[in-house]
Amino acid sequence: MAANLMRSWKNVTRNPGYTKIRVVQTVVISLLAGLAYLNIGDTQESVQDKSGLLFFLVTSVTFSNVFSSGQTIPMDLPIIKREYRNGMYGIFASLIHATF
Repeated sequence: MAANLMRSWKNVTRNPGYTKIRVVQTVVISLLAGLAYLNIGDTQESVQDKSGLLFFLVTSVTFSNVFSSGQTIPMDLPIIKREYRNGMYGIFASLIHATF
């Protein structure tokens, strides 16, 4: 797991623009969610609106991580294979690393 963390840290420091984009994306989605919850009442329709917004936020965050890992894994596959053969970590650890 330490090898995965080190590789992740190197990727973050090598691509500061990508990290800035992710931070801006998260802030914008958070602000939109906050504005959507502003002045929502306590009626049945409001509760359904809150549920729908919560579903949207959860799917947005989940698919954002899944799509980014879907792009990362093919690029890192030679490194993952080499580190797996060297016994640094297993395949499951590399998948968890790519997702988070």
